[in-house]
Amino acid sequence: MNPLHKDLVWRQTLEKELDLWCCQQLGVPKDAPLEQVLKEAKPSELRLPQVGQKVTIQGSRRRPDLNGLQGEILGDSDDAGRLEVRVDRPGASGRRMRISGHRLSRSLSMAGISTVDKPLPEIKS
Repeated sequence: MNPLHKDLVWRQTLEKELDLWCCQQLGVPKDAPLEQVLKEAKPSELRLPQVGQKVTIQGSRRRPDLNGLQGEILGDSDDAGRLEVRVDRPGASGRRMRISGHRLSRSLSMAGISTVDKPLPEIKS
């Protein structure tokens, strides 16, 4: 394959992935027109996920085993910018953790549905 063509294909692939990631962060469908996204977006919603919102953990260096796991925001951020999250582990019950907001991305799943029935143990991440 021609190196120039290979580079062009790679750039288009990266652009599509970036578009999908941005839509996920904003919580909008990937085919939404830009005008709709700008009209509906509020600065406070773009910074940190809200209570009850589903999130995915990404980029954790201390706990790489958490990367890719889903969770739900249970509480607002503290002074250090960490949010209280119920982390869903496969084959185990959820666990309350405090995770930095920049390590969380919005999940494109049903938000606002909580399955928390009892208090969960809290640990710091």
